[in-house]
Amino acid sequence: MTYADGAYMLVKADAIRKTTPNGKPLIEETFLYLDDVLLGLILWNRGYRVAYVPVRSSFHYANLKPVINYYGICANTALIMLLDTQFSWVKSFYLFRRGLGYKVLCLFSNEYCKARRGFLDGKRLVGIIAERLGFKLDLYKAPHVREGIARLILFNYLVLDSILKILNKPLFITHDSSPSHRFLD
Repeated sequence: MTYADGAYMLVKADAIRKTTPNGKPLIEETFLYLDDVLLGLILWNRGYRVAYVPVRSSFHYANLKPVINYYGICANTALIMLLDTQFSWVKSFYLFRRGLGYKVLCLFSNEYCKARRGFLDGKRLVGIIAERLGFKLDLYKAPHVREGIARLILFNYLVLDSILKILNKPLFITHDSSPSHRFLD
């Protein structure tokens, strides 16, 4: 696991108080698609470790297509600008191409005008987040933990088991307990 985000994320309150702006878990302006990701990245960047427990606790039903065009692009743009990664050297070209593309496509479809607004608002949002954080997120400072082969095999088993449970398929084939196929002791 790298960083935690999304539903059912448990974080110690003390960790939030020590690492986030004003000791709050969320920056109000980062609502939808960015709030939880940002919290996870801040904690991960500050050296907190993450554990993943594969528990299915609920289902998430959503149909947010009209919202995704704006909020998703806004969050994605802000993250691209906030994060220092091995690909940071290509950011300016990518953001220029994306901005120009939305501007041109906006001439043909209103959906792209929403996407362009999300892109521009994401660029503005970076200033707010950077001011509140007081630093840029540097993924080179985040902890990297090497895993042994046994843990990787266990992880792959747990992931496969979780996927198959969702699909209602057993991981191991067992005997059929119907009377015609019952095993004798």
